[in-house]
Amino acid sequence: MPTLAPLLLRPARPARHATLRGLAAGLTLGSLLGLTVWLLAGHAPARAQPAPAAASAAADRDLPVHEAARAGRRAELEALLRATPALRDLRNSLGATPLHLAALNEDPGPLQALIAAGANPNARDGEGRTPLHMAAFATRTANARLLLRAGADPLLKTDAGRDVLSMARRVRADELAGEVSLWILKGCTPARPC
Repeated sequence: MPTLAPLLLRPARPARHATLRGLAAGLTLGSLLGLTVWLLAGHAPARAQPAPAAASAAADRDLPVHEAARAGRRAELEALLRATPALRDLRNSLGATPLHLAALNEDPGPLQALIAAGANPNARDGEGRTPLHMAAFATRTANARLLLRAGADPLLKTDAGRDVLSMARRVRADELAGEVSLWILKGCTPARPC
């Protein structure tokens, strides 16, 4: 059986050369040892960085506005927003706004209340997801329709490069993917919805 070491040790870019050398060591000294060398060479998976100190008191948990958006009803959220209108933009420890969480709710009422209060439909969370991405992931077609009519951009991508359509296809949200596709193909806008 021919050895792979000469192929892996050809001159290459420096970073790639170190990676290939570590993999070659794994082929000749055993998988476990090679993996250890490869990881020690600086190729360990990135670890999640601790969240920066939150500007709000909600560093470790969601506040009532987040809970009301995620699982509550419209009247409950409207009461919170009447008392403190700035709550519509308050972020939790993951960077999500109440609108991100309302997009996950089966009841579209909280989403409607936040949109009426002027929440940004293109707000990004800590991973670059918009409320429309969240609606796609949760297969909430009615919520996606509301977000599109409120001005959500269906072409925005997450930090990982996923757009709303790829997110919808990933979770088999075919109806939602169809709605978003038509919105894009027909050139619909909030001023001229489909």
